Amino acid sequence: LTLTDTPGLRSRAHLMVRALAGQDGAVVVVDGSAGAEGVRSGAVDGEGLTSEYLLMAGMLGVRQLVVAINKCDALDFDQAAYEGVKEEVVKMLRRSGFTDEQRAAVHFVPLAGAQGHNLVELSGRTLWYEKARGLTLLEAINTIKQTQRTFAPPLPAPATGPHVAGDSALRLPVQAVMRVSGIGTVCIGRVEAGWVRPGMAVVFAPSGVRGAIASVEVAGESAAGPVGPGVLVGVCIRGVPKRRVRSGWVVCGLDSPQ
Repeated sequence: LTLTDTPGLRSRAHLMVRALAGQDGAVVVVDGSAGAEGVRSGAVDGEGLTSEYLLMAGMLGVRQLVVAINKCDALDFDQAAYEGVKEEVVKMLRRSGFTDEQRAAVHFVPLAGAQGHNLVELSGRTLWYEKARGLTLLEAINTIKQTQRTFAPPLPAPATGPHVAGDSALRLPVQAVMRVSGIGTVCIGRVEAGWVRPGMAVVFAPSGVRGAIASVEVAGESAAGPVGPGVLVGVCIRGVPKRRVRSGWVVCGLDSPQ
């Protein structure tokens, strides 16, 4: 499970788009301290940012959602006040294009995050939620299923050298690029198709810039073999300076059609 934290500021909305792209699901944190009216008016989230972010999620195909209604302690954990906030979020989901079935699958969790209520254990202050067989935030997050990504050719044997049959299938959209001292240019992204492995020759689309994969990391650990679809990776690109790579480009196998 990889979690990506995103800023809740309008000036950083472009980072929200980048983070949502290709994600399997999202946790939406809603400030419930001002009740349903606060959510409806946009007073608690900077003039309607919650609604905008839900629209972004829908447009980018992120349909598995967990809605954490936070600061329920300010509502004295009142069920009716919580349900009012929840109904306002459901209306936003409807306006954002979520179907009846998709809205029904959304997990809503009443929280008081600073005090730990319903984070990893159900709280005694929300017995009405426990009676309804509600989930903790951790349990709700664990219901998010990995999106099925089936476009991967058979693993080459052995998978070594710059050119191996099947390399051309690689599609790795670049979410971020950084320069790491002592390592070089590192691109971060999720493998959408094919396989990525150390030693393979690659080309960036649409620029045509060429390089080679020096190393692949998954969750901070080096991967010796091929890594397939659905996995968030960091790849060190040999022979390509950071200034020649942009977020939004796609890493492809060298023989891949562009």
